[in-house]
Amino acid sequence: MDIKSLVLLVTVNIAIFSQVGCGGGSGDSEGDDDSITTGDSVNGGITGKLFMGSSGEGTLLDFLTGQYSEIPGVDWSEAIDSDYHPSASYYAMPSKDGAEFIVTIKDCLSGDDPLSPYSDCIILHDSDGQIISSGKMVENISPTTRLSVNKEYFAFFYNDGSDSTTNDELVIFDRNFQFISRSDLGGKLARSFDWLSNGQIVYIHDQTVYVTAPYSTEGSPIYTFTNEEGRPDYIAASPDGNKIAFTLVTDAYTRVIHGATWVMNIDGTDLHQLVYDVNTNDPIINYPSWSPDGRYIINMVGYVAGDGPGTEGVFGGLYAIPSASRNIKLNNDGDNGIIRIRSYYYDTELNYKFSTKGNIVWIP
Repeated sequence: MDIKSLVLLVTVNIAIFSQVGCGGGSGDSEGDDDSITTGDSVNGGITGKLFMGSSGEGTLLDFLTGQYSEIPGVDWSEAIDSDYHPSASYYAMPSKDGAEFIVTIKDCLSGDDPLSPYSDCIILHDSDGQIISSGKMVENISPTTRLSVNKEYFAFFYNDGSDSTTNDELVIFDRNFQFISRSDLGGKLARSFDWLSNGQIVYIHDQTVYVTAPYSTEGSPIYTFTNEEGRPDYIAASPDGNKIAFTLVTDAYTRVIHGATWVMNIDGTDLHQLVYDVNTNDPIINYPSWSPDGRYIINMVGYVAGDGPGTEGVFGGLYAIPSASRNIKLNNDGDNGIIRIRSYYYDTELNYKFSTKGNIVWIP
């Protein structure tokens, strides 16, 4: 299929959806100060908010107060009488500045083609939930669509699923839903990508990290890992675009991802591990995200997903680790500048326990 035919319906303005959300952390209180009031810093003075999203859900954790807020316009689970199909699935991602959200809606509309019964949709909305624009696409685009740093473009992985040999593609559109670029990646092993500040895209395909030219999908390899070293995934670019952080996955199952966060320059040099866990040789350290000022990289540590709907699994911890760190020891005592994140979650006391069913992104 010609990628330029992906967009079937371009920009339209539609109504504001109702505000719905879900929290991002839980567990018993382990904080030594449960009387923090709004305005006091509960996390070592770091600021900004942490987006914690999954299918149909999304919340923002305020680092300063430890409080959660709902993200307007993210959850349409009760909006079955909307313009979208009742069985649709929703995946939101924030822009780098937190001013907008881009939402991928899987199976948003039913079609006439029996071999392609549903289409996918993409919408843009602002931080207040106001829908800015919407576009209907063909099916099988990746749910982790991301806006460029300047918010003028968005990119996603795509596979038309026509047969077992169909390759993954990296695709760029502008915010007016006009096609910009596409590249065939060869195979079905597209894993993760992020935008750099200058419009380049850094992405992982199979065992290799690639970087493109600005606002192009043509990638050049910068580093290839052996199977023995691990599988790169969950990549995140620094705010200045000079470095990348990613999980080097050593083992993965349905409920748990073993691995650690590594950092390297955007040209593939100076590869090094960020932090290690002295308590295990098989750590669970993943989902890295840079702070907006580039000083920290946050990691989810020890999280194991629940075994089926309604099960909690094993809660993890969130740690803000100085981005200049080089294989330092993970700790709960503040050594080497590490900050263990606390929050409130359906409780009046602070706790250190977190869970996530999707991406985490640090925004201002």
